[in-house]
Amino acid sequence: MDLPHDGQHCVVCGSSFVLRFKDIDCSKIKTRVNSGDQLVRVYYCMECESFMSPQCLQADNGGSSLAWHKHIIDRNMGWSEELLDTLAKNGCSPAHIVELGCGIGTLLRVANARGIRCAGYDTDDESVRYGADQYGINLKSEL
Repeated sequence: MDLPHDGQHCVVCGSSFVLRFKDIDCSKIKTRVNSGDQLVRVYYCMECESFMSPQCLQADNGGSSLAWHKHIIDRNMGWSEELLDTLAKNGCSPAHIVELGCGIGTLLRVANARGIRCAGYDTDDESVRYGADQYGINLKSEL
């Protein structure tokens, strides 16, 4: 499979070995990442094996983003289901997932429901507490 690079660098490890994994059509989703965005690009880092979308990165204002996470949960649940389905179709069925920047743990909630062992880390203590309490998944805000 020939995946374009687009000049991206991994936000986790800084590697330039990043490939465009998938474009997600957001035209039918009420809440978009940035107003007017029709496509969200998802990238895969071949070095640290993480997924990212630069369009989804928010500036860290030092506060909680719990309200934002709760506002977009339906969209993120759909994306998480689609991501895990796409991985499974391509022969990748992870036994474990560790997510850095997990917010309330939406991806991990979906993965956990599929029997995948999960752990998440985020600097937003309020969002982490909410996700851990609501969904019973292993989320931490301190290393």
